[in-house]
Amino acid sequence: MQQTSLLNFFGVRPNLALVVLLAMIFVTKDWVSYLILVLTASLLLKSTPIWDKTVIVFLLVVAGSYLLEKVLPWRPIFSSLVLIISATTLFALASAALSGTNPQGFLGQELLYNLILGVAALAVLSFIYQYNVPSRTSF
Repeated sequence: MQQTSLLNFFGVRPNLALVVLLAMIFVTKDWVSYLILVLTASLLLKSTPIWDKTVIVFLLVVAGSYLLEKVLPWRPIFSSLVLIISATTLFALASAALSGTNPQGFLGQELLYNLILGVAALAVLSFIYQYNVPSRTSF
């Protein structure tokens, strides 16, 4: 989905849009602003005039992650790790199924790379927004 080689590490490219949007779940105040961010990112990722299946899968994975975060009982750092693992895996498998490729080659490496960048993105965004990311102790 992302063709940039900005952070290419031994042939593995992280899904920066996915990682940043997952981190933004914890700093946005309401679902409307988050929806606007997701739709804007999806429009920027679109490479054709019509909605590509991969972009639709991206939208569904990110929306599902937003809903999943609302029921996760852990602190944001642990919740973000769960979201990154599940979203990266689901997106890679769904994209591979749509394109007919095998995702197993780089999935583990991309997952590790996304985890590192996701934790960094959460830390940076929490600092930028200058308020504590709320921690959850219960549902």
